[in-house]
Amino acid sequence: MFKNRQFGYFSIALQTALLVAAMVLVLASCAWLIGGLNAAITAVAMVVLMLLMAPQLSVPTIMRLHRARPIETWRLPVVQRMIAELSCRAGLSHPPIVYWMPIADINAFAAGNTDASGIAVSDGALRHLNARELVGVLAHEISHLATGDSRLMLLSEIIRRLTAMTAMAALLFIIYVDLVIPNIALPLWIVFYFALAPTVLALLQMAISRNRELAADMNASRLTGDPAALASALLRIEEFGPRRWLKSLEERAGFSTPILLQTHPPTEMRIQRLLDTDPSPPGSGKPSQHSPGPARPHRTGTHIPIRTVSSRHHPPRQHFGS
Repeated sequence: MFKNRQFGYFSIALQTALLVAAMVLVLASCAWLIGGLNAAITAVAMVVLMLLMAPQLSVPTIMRLHRARPIETWRLPVVQRMIAELSCRAGLSHPPIVYWMPIADINAFAAGNTDASGIAVSDGALRHLNARELVGVLAHEISHLATGDSRLMLLSEIIRRLTAMTAMAALLFIIYVDLVIPNIALPLWIVFYFALAPTVLALLQMAISRNRELAADMNASRLTGDPAALASALLRIEEFGPRRWLKSLEERAGFSTPILLQTHPPTEMRIQRLLDTDPSPPGSGKPSQHSPGPARPHRTGTHIPIRTVSSRHHPPRQHFGS
């Protein structure tokens, strides 16, 4: 089991590296078609420079954009202890600040880096997820922070935008040359290459996002020792999450969004991968046989205490426990 899990980590990391390399290759090839080798090298150098100099919004600013506000420690003591323990296991220098979002859907997201970060949890997540499921969701978000996924997605966005700008400039130049010098005939495949390059980059970017979601699932199961809890949470997210309306429309229309156009892997795939490392069925309420409870005791921290929390604290009103 350990060897299979290690191979899974290596496989996902290799896929991520290959996808990023493919994005850089498309950008460099577009630049090379315009100005040769020097242009290709310049394009890659611009990616590195923009990544180093790209301004990043602070965590409080990002949270304000989502109408999330920080929660004092005394309002959600159990959640605060969960995040502190998971952050210690993930190797974060500081535990993320907890934010509350006033939305009914089950949702959570992380922002920031390993030094300064925050995790926003929706009111729906606090109401509909039991303690074990909430631990799994928090571990998933902390895994994104620990592996620097926000930085990786910023890199992919920079490459995509530079490629789109390069391709658009090339197409405009081709149109200009065709109007001014009609006797010059460019190969048709070059026109198609520049026209399709932005779409290819967008598909590669979504593939990277799906890949990192699978990696976060695996890391979350490692942090908690309870893969079935996250699998159960994914089932609840399907029922109460923001995509439930889209899924209902797809069922009525008799079609589903192709996986190539999704930023997250299909829930069935994610659950199956989690259950491959844990025989306990999602929603069974039984901890994995690989761990004695919601989170396995760790050498560098204490066991995460899971208790039913009173609903006196506002906001949010929370109902933990199955």
